[in-house]
Amino acid sequence: MKDIKKSPYFAVIVDETDCSKKEQVSICVRYVNDLQPVEDFIGLYETANTTGEVLSSIIQDALLRLCLPLEHLRGQCYDGAANMAGDHKGVQSRILAVQSKALYVHCFAHSLNLSVQESIRSVPIFRDALQLLNDLATVTHGSSKRVQAFRDVANGVEMWNAKLPKPLCPTRWTVRFVAIDAALNSYSILVPFLSEVAGMSTVDDSSKKAQGLLVQFENGQTYMALYMMHRSIRCSRYVKPCFAVRRWNCRGRP
Repeated sequence: MKDIKKSPYFAVIVDETDCSKKEQVSICVRYVNDLQPVEDFIGLYETANTTGEVLSSIIQDALLRLCLPLEHLRGQCYDGAANMAGDHKGVQSRILAVQSKALYVHCFAHSLNLSVQESIRSVPIFRDALQLLNDLATVTHGSSKRVQAFRDVANGVEMWNAKLPKPLCPTRWTVRFVAIDAALNSYSILVPFLSEVAGMSTVDDSSKKAQGLLVQFENGQTYMALYMMHRSIRCSRYVKPCFAVRRWNCRGRP
């Protein structure tokens, strides 16, 4: 709080989450410290509902408890949901009503996620590969017996760093890198594992799903799609913006 007050202006970044099976609101504060932008996580606040009125009250209450005056609030960053970005009853409009200088910005991470999702849907090979990954994680984690079968296959080929198939993040496309990375690292295990699951006698249809997945993962097209997505996401995660700077010598030449 001391660092924020030195700034003294700040912005809030707010999003909703239900990871703990409770409706919660995460609040971060963004400010400038020694000419460097800083984002600090303030806390999670449980809420009964997620209407614009309730969420705006939570934000104002949190700032009040932290002794951060609203007159120093200069920005709001949320997703594009109606309860957050609505012009009449959304959080941003309610905050603007009490602080007209707190400009609203649609979260760039959410914008990136939406644009990537729409782009991937237009490429069938990527869309289908992601669906296969999702089905693979469902089949694997649907039973402790199948999880152990995966580990037994990995031990049999002496692959100690094998990674269990990871479920896909339903709301953040760029976070799916973990699932793609796990599948590629353990691809040599997936085929014998699915073959074993396909031969199991199960009360559900997991063996039939495993048989269908086995056919797809034996297809080189699936591996190629995962590899291409892995490379593209990896580059986007680590490449930083580059600005061309022209340097001039004493004679005025670049």
